[in-house]
Amino acid sequence: MNRFNVIIERIIQWSSASDRVFAVLAIGSYAREARPADAYSDLDIIMLVDQPDHFLSSDGWLAEIGNVHISFTENTIGGGKARRVLFDDALDVDFIILSKKALPVLTENSDAIAILQRGYQILTDKIGLRHILLHVPMPEPSCIFPSEQDFHNLVKPCF
Repeated sequence: MNRFNVIIERIIQWSSASDRVFAVLAIGSYAREARPADAYSDLDIIMLVDQPDHFLSSDGWLAEIGNVHISFTENTIGGGKARRVLFDDALDVDFIILSKKALPVLTENSDAIAILQRGYQILTDKIGLRHILLHVPMPEPSCIFPSEQDFHNLVKPCF
């Protein structure tokens, strides 16, 4: 079980019940299959909402997810803003807050596409985001071959 499972479930419950939230995605190391998160990783969330200013200027909605210790905003992809939050148990969550109208940022902005190509998980989808993201080009799988020494170490008989 990863340490963010409880907070992810709370985000899903809260966003599913909110009429101001249209879609929520987990991105970054917790959504990647290749090179998954380590014990010190944060949780990166993209939220598509009706009024980003409400979520950026208020901490009230965060209290519905968990107990907040620190919260502040900063700039992020596509000219958007993020709210960085530290919840109980040192759970560090970055909420990238985008207007629903900024949905093309996810499918047309090269930085956003690169982030999605590394992996994402849809947590809440009220607008058919799953079908929209099918059009994001995914990278070709790549193979990394071991060095000659690593190969011989792997296949060398032990006797």
